[in-house]
Amino acid sequence: MNLSAIARDVGVDDKTVRKYFQILEDTLLGFYLEPFSRSVRKRQLQASKFYFFDLGVQKSLERSLRQEIVPGTFAYGRAFEHFIVLEMMLLNDAFRLDYRFSHLRTKDGVEVDLIVERPGKPPVLREIKSANRTTRHDSRHLVPFLADIPGAVGYCLSLDPLDREIDGIRHLPWRKAFDVLGLTA
Repeated sequence: MNLSAIARDVGVDDKTVRKYFQILEDTLLGFYLEPFSRSVRKRQLQASKFYFFDLGVQKSLERSLRQEIVPGTFAYGRAFEHFIVLEMMLLNDAFRLDYRFSHLRTKDGVEVDLIVERPGKPPVLREIKSANRTTRHDSRHLVPFLADIPGAVGYCLSLDPLDREIDGIRHLPWRKAFDVLGLTA
């Protein structure tokens, strides 16, 4: 999230924008998903993603509440990713698992939607797709990161009902992904 760009767009100082986002976080209306890095210093230099606690809040602010979210669209994919991230964080808190969640985006725009760091276990890299059928193409960005992050495991979760492995990445139905991470009772 680029706070400076938001400040320019609305014609205010970046400190003002930062304070408003801090209010959203303090009132539990939203939270930051921090960037992944083994180094705390590097983590602080990268951009965070901001999520509202409920996608309806975001749609209200965008004045798009009456617009239907249609499967197969960018908005549907964004809503699905938002749902998965929120649900995983909620279950982590409910079960007191002490997992750390982050995202990863390289300078050339390659992105890992969600990285889950679990105490005493290897990190989990997650690609989240709203597709009814996933392919090698959907998980291609995870492959190089598995080599770069020692011990990491990769998952592509989606609406696809099939559980299979492609290029070392396990493609899972989204509900099963919660079981694999220990996020179910």
